[in-house]
Amino acid sequence: MGGVSGHLNHLYDNRDLTYDDIADILMKAAAGELVGTEKTDGFNIFLGYVNGEPRAARNKGDMAKGGMTFDDLLARKFQGGEKARKAYVDAFDAYAKAASTLSEKEITSIFGEDGEIFYNAEIQGPLAANVINYDDNVINIHRMGHKRYNHDNNQLEVAENEKESAALDALIDRFEAVLATEPFSVRRTAFLELNNITDERIIDDTLARIKAAGLAGDVTIDDLLERALLREIKIQVPDLDEEKQRQVVTRILKREEYLSLTQIGKGLSRDLKDQITLFVKESAPGLIKNKMWPIEAAIHDFAVELLRGLHSAYVLDNEHEVAKLKTEVEAAIRAIQKYQGPYKDEAHDILRRQLEKLKHHDNVDTVVEGFAFQYCHKGGDCAMYKFTGNFAPINQLLGLFKYGRGNMPPMSLNEQTDRIENIVGIYPGRFQPMGRHHAEVFRKIQDERGYDHTFIATSGKVSPSRSPFDFSDKQVIASQHDIASSRVVNTKNPYKALEILEDFDPNTTAVIYYVGAKDMAEDPRFAALGGVKKDGSPRYFREYHRGEDLEGWGKHGYIAIAPHVSIDIPEVGEMSGTNLRTALEHADEETFEKIMGFYDPEIYDIIKDKLGTANIEEAQHHLGIFRGLMEEVLEEEKAFGSFPVGVVGRGEHRVSGLRDDGPCEEDDEELDETAAMANGAVQVGARRPVRREKEEEDEIVNEFYNYLLNNLEG
Repeated sequence: MGGVSGHLNHLYDNRDLTYDDIADILMKAAAGELVGTEKTDGFNIFLGYVNGEPRAARNKGDMAKGGMTFDDLLARKFQGGEKARKAYVDAFDAYAKAASTLSEKEITSIFGEDGEIFYNAEIQGPLAANVINYDDNVINIHRMGHKRYNHDNNQLEVAENEKESAALDALIDRFEAVLATEPFSVRRTAFLELNNITDERIIDDTLARIKAAGLAGDVTIDDLLERALLREIKIQVPDLDEEKQRQVVTRILKREEYLSLTQIGKGLSRDLKDQITLFVKESAPGLIKNKMWPIEAAIHDFAVELLRGLHSAYVLDNEHEVAKLKTEVEAAIRAIQKYQGPYKDEAHDILRRQLEKLKHHDNVDTVVEGFAFQYCHKGGDCAMYKFTGNFAPINQLLGLFKYGRGNMPPMSLNEQTDRIENIVGIYPGRFQPMGRHHAEVFRKIQDERGYDHTFIATSGKVSPSRSPFDFSDKQVIASQHDIASSRVVNTKNPYKALEILEDFDPNTTAVIYYVGAKDMAEDPRFAALGGVKKDGSPRYFREYHRGEDLEGWGKHGYIAIAPHVSIDIPEVGEMSGTNLRTALEHADEETFEKIMGFYDPEIYDIIKDKLGTANIEEAQHHLGIFRGLMEEVLEEEKAFGSFPVGVVGRGEHRVSGLRDDGPCEEDDEELDETAAMANGAVQVGARRPVRREKEEEDEIVNEFYNYLLNNLEG
């Protein structure tokens, strides 16, 4: 299982390899000229020694901060649950005890002057069991693939540490002696000799199959895929000019300095943008898989011959373990063949592809996972690779029952009879406006549920301040986030998205609505999921639990917590609808692009205009209410007595002296003085014409109203 190093590459995983590179590696392997070690089936970990104490790392972040201490490891959550946690903790504890025997000089000789070297290792054995059952719990320190973290460029680099590795080799026997009574031992990975392939027809056939796939000479795998993608995009998106087509292919292949889909799509019609998105997300992955398959299959078959019948150094009774593994694989094959539950097509497709490699369960003839080796290219760059033979398809088939695959939950070895064939994922919300965090959440849901079965449900309802954008605005903004307009659906009620679901069978399609963790915890709508109504009938919505048997959307809907994506808006806070509206209202073009992740002048104008208009409309709405209240106060003054109005400055008015117990005599006098100052000498007690009084009241109301409105607009 991968850690910092990710997984070792198969030859076909490195798209910079040429045919000549692959041919050279295969011929050296056949002649027994490759030096490598047994690749084992365990949990990957990197071990170091920093600031006077042992450290461990599982990812680049761990290594960047100098690795995890024992306390850090104890506090960490593990995807494999408590069993995986115990394996890591016990293994690290054993490593710490072994490292405690080292002197300062020995520590420096192994880990470097600054403790910069982390050793690539594998935790394996009964406590860390995956597919292959090893007899002993072992921390296997590999002979290759060690790392150091470069603080200058935030990158992991291969540590060239032959001298330090030799120092470690000299101390391994001491480690084994110290840990003789501990749950784990510490060893160096065993060397492995591959089978020599003396039948030239095997190597000739392998190379011929690779050439037939289009790879030859100094052509790289990346070149091969580029040609295939360019041919296909000309067919599927013919109206796109050649330069844009090349930019799309560069984006698919993730080449250096590739452009985003937003950048590629600037100035293009929405239809063309949707065609590009469909090609990138739907067509290209399948094309790449089909183009690579003949090369992958040829190298796989060759690796099977290299590993055929080899014995693992970590299994006492290899024949017994082979027989056990063969039985498990046969049972898995039969269960998948009979499977008729959710994602049956995907399960059967996985079985078909893996049987193309394995051929038959009788071909399970070794419990050696693979062979790991280092190959240095003609330019001098060295990289690590692996041959895994039939372990790869075995792992894929058995993994369906332990981990599931993609959208598919773990299967059972018992025949499945579930009738749900599709699961639709719906991301409901107002999206006022859609920000990068919304788009990332949607993509995560889409990765889980698939392109064709994932939608955004929203409405066209518009209201001042909180919902200024209509449905067409939302579609346009979503398209700039590389979300096809067909995935954004106008619904009357986003939490009862019949406009989406009516295209799916209510009995064989389940629906999951994804909501934020905060809404799930605080929104009363989600407080009684799975309960019953007053009449005793079950509520429609239930809380979703991964792996459970689901029912069709005609009977129940499911609520799941959406993945959380946190993006900070400088000087505003975490990105949310409210914070987006606040930040974008006064954002210039550069700030807009930094916040939204794209810049489109048309959308920029729409957002700026609607946010400004929304605030003015809201201000006018509330000031209208305030004006009405002022008029009511002046009407009451005539009926019940004066409420004093004082002059606070030239042309500015304020209402003053309002009390719960009504106006007092002092206030009446103040009002008389104010009236005299404002209107000239007037006889006390003299009655002014009613029309003039009304005009003066209107003037006071209008002047104060306009003062507030102008200040709010500013």
